[in-house]
Amino acid sequence: MLRFFLIFLFFLNFAFAAEPNLYLVEGVVVNVVGKTPTAARNTAVATARRDAFLILLTRMEMNVNIADNIADDEISDMVRSEQIENEKIAGNNYSATFNIMFAKDFIDHILLQKKSENISVKEITDETHLLIPVKMLKRRAILWEENNDWRKAIAIDLSKRSKTRFIIPDADVSNIAVLNRDNVALVDYIGLEPILSRYKADAAYTLFLNYDEGENKVKIDVIYTRKLQKKQIKLSFINADGLSYDDLLTKVAAKTIDYLSNSQNVENKALNSNLARFGIYIGSLGNWLMIKNKIENSNLVNQFNIESLSRDFALVTVNYIDARTDIIEAFDRIGISLNKKGENFYTLNAN
Repeated sequence: MLRFFLIFLFFLNFAFAAEPNLYLVEGVVVNVVGKTPTAARNTAVATARRDAFLILLTRMEMNVNIADNIADDEISDMVRSEQIENEKIAGNNYSATFNIMFAKDFIDHILLQKKSENISVKEITDETHLLIPVKMLKRRAILWEENNDWRKAIAIDLSKRSKTRFIIPDADVSNIAVLNRDNVALVDYIGLEPILSRYKADAAYTLFLNYDEGENKVKIDVIYTRKLQKKQIKLSFINADGLSYDDLLTKVAAKTIDYLSNSQNVENKALNSNLARFGIYIGSLGNWLMIKNKIENSNLVNQFNIESLSRDFALVTVNYIDARTDIIEAFDRIGISLNKKGENFYTLNAN
C-alpha cells in the first residue's frame, strides 16, 4: 500500500511539474537601438516586459487592448523575476532573450483596478498627431535643416488654424538623435516612440514632398505610423494656376493639412475595423516561419505586424482585406483554422 502511495505521489508530482506555468513567458526576443547603450537596454527591458504581458493576457483569454492603458512602470511591478539570455551590446544596439515570470497577485490587482476604472477608448478625433515634413531634393532627404521650406510652410499654415491636433516636432538635439535623413523613410513605430512619447502623440504623418519643376507638379508621399499600423498615402497637386514656387508650397501645405484633418477619422476607423489579432501557438522556428509566410502570401492581408514573439507563442496583427468573406471562412479555405476568442481576436495552432 505504501509503495502504491509513493508511486502515485511521484506521478502526481511529475504531472504537476510538467504542467506549464501560466505566468512564465519564455523566449521573448528584443533588438533595440538607442541614443546610448544604457538607453537601448532600458528600452529593450520595457519592450520585452510589455511583449510578455501581451502574451500573458492572450493566455488568460483577456482582451489585449487593456495593455494600452497600462504603463510600463505598472507592468514592471507585475514582474516577479526575469532571466536574460544571449545578451549582446554593440555600440548603441542592444539585443537579448528574456524569460519573464509574472506575479499572480500583482496581475490580479492591477487588472481588477483597471476594470474598476472603466477606462473608455479615446476617440481618434481627440488624438494628437505629429507632422514630420521632409523635402526631397535630388533624392536627398531634407528634414531638420534650415532650407526645409516645406517644413516652414506646414508650420505657418498650422499657426493660422484656431484648433488643431497636429504638432511639428522641434529641430533639437533629442529629436535629431532619433530621426535623421538616413532612417526617416524606414522608421517604424518603435523607432518613432521616443518622439511620440515626448509630445504625447498617438501617431505620426511623415510628409515627403517631391517637386517636379518640369511637370509643374507636387507629389506628397504620406507615411502614417501608429502602434500596430503603418500605411502609405499618395497625394498629387498640379499647379494649374501658374503659381510661384512659394505660393504653390503655401497652397499645397494647406490642402495637405485639410486632407489629413478631414480624412483621418474616417480612414482610421475603416482601417481599424479590418484589423484582427492572431494568437499563434508555435512549436518550432520552422513552424513559425511556415505559418508566417503562409499568412503573408495568402492575399487575404496587406499588413502583418508582430506585436510579441516568444519561444512557443506569437501575437500578431493583420489587416484583413477581403470584406466580402468572413475571416474564419477565408482562412479555412487556405488550410488555416481560426478560433474566435473575442472581438477581432483569433487563435490558431501552427504545430
